[in-house]
Parts: sequence; C-alpha cells; structure tokens
Amino acid sequence: MRITTIKIGLALSLCSLNGFAVDLTLFENQCAEIGFTRNTPAFGSCVLDLHSREFNSNPSQKLYQQPASEFSRQNELSREALDEARKARQEAATARREADEYRKRIEAQKRQDQFDEQRRLLWDSNEKAMRESWRRP
Repeated sequence: MRITTIKIGLALSLCSLNGFAVDLTLFENQCAEIGFTRNTPAFGSCVLDLHSREFNSNPSQKLYQQPASEFSRQNELSREALDEARKARQEAATARREADEYRKRIEAQKRQDQFDEQRRLLWDSNEKAMRESWRRP
C-alpha cells in the first residue's frame, strides 16, 4: 500500500516537474468500470498500470495525448461556441436594423411635424392678411 502511494506520488511529481498535464480520465473510467473503488491505492495502481501499458504498446504515440473522444468533444464545443457567436452577431445585426428603421421613422415624423407647423403658420398668416384686407375700405 505504501509502495503504491509512493509510485503514484512519484509519477505525478515527475509529470508536474516536466510541465506535462496528464489526462488520466480515460484510464480512471476504465478502472472504475472494472470495479475498482476510486481514491484507493488499488485504483491508483490500476490507473498507472493501464497508462503504462498504453504507452508501452504504442511508443510512437505522444506521451500525453488526449483521447479521440476528447478531441471530438472539444470540436463539438467549439462548433457550438461558433454557432452561438454567429447567432449573437445575427441578433445584433437585426437589432441594429430595427433601431435604424425606428430612427428613420422618428426623423420622418419630425419632418412631417415641421412641415405641418409651417403650413399652419402660413395658413394663419394668409388668414390674417385676408381679414385685414376685408377691413380696409
């Protein structure tokens, strides 16, 4: 038991000294499926044993390579993030178009109000001029 703990500690310290991040989740899941209880020395031995077997069976493989399922999951997450960003850009563009249309309607209404006011003032001045002309003999 003590030797197993030392092996695990030594393996993790070597990995941390070299700056490598070890992804052992694949091996942990396999050991859990076999029936080992997590956080036990036997479980740690199983993880290290599977890891060393994998590395020894395929030495041309990079030492700490992520499983293909992890890459596909990351690609899927990246695609989802891109889709969300694309959707957000489309929504922002739609909101800008709607705001521009609203702004144009407000400006058109202001021009119409100014025109109506000028017409009313002209009408009032013409009406006043006609009244004065009727009063003069």
